[in-house]
Amino acid sequence: MALSNAERQARWRARLREKLANMAAAPIPEASRETETKPDSSEAATLPKTYREKYERLVQRVEREWTARLRMAVQLRVKEHLESVVMPGYQEKLDEADSIVKARKGVMTRKMYTLILSCLHPDSRNAVTDAKLKAAFIAWKDTKLLLMSEKEEPTEKPWVPRTYAEWEAIKAKVKADRKAKRAANKKTSVARK
Repeated sequence: MALSNAERQARWRARLREKLANMAAAPIPEASRETETKPDSSEAATLPKTYREKYERLVQRVEREWTARLRMAVQLRVKEHLESVVMPGYQEKLDEADSIVKARKGVMTRKMYTLILSCLHPDSRNAVTDAKLKAAFIAWKDTKLLLMSEKEEPTEKPWVPRTYAEWEAIKAKVKADRKAKRAANKKTSVARK
């Protein structure tokens, strides 16, 4: 019984997936691409036209397969490097920053801080010049993180990707944002003309 078109396509896709998986698993030869032995193209020139065309298509297919195999191997190694070297480094830095932030004890409560802040604010005191009161207010406000505990005044942590997939998602989002921005800039520059 003959296969339907959908069955043939499913079989072809399965073979293609298997072939790509085998290509990714196969080791990359250490020798450079130029040192590989290639068939002599002068011999191909003596062949009839149809054989020459077949030979050229074969060479192109081999080139595409080699390029795809190399690209997959490079992407795999980049992913391994990111997950084994870069991401753990980020994690170490985040853990260190977390420990520093959590070590912040503070020397006063929020209520006491607010009381002193209200006394220093220019609206509540008339005995001192406004410029001095404002300077004291700003200086006191700048010491807030040193004086208060992490529990009472939590520090916002920046989000950092922890896996290769998150890294790639951020990259794709930034790329799309840049592309949209360029398109918007292009439209506005065309509208100005």
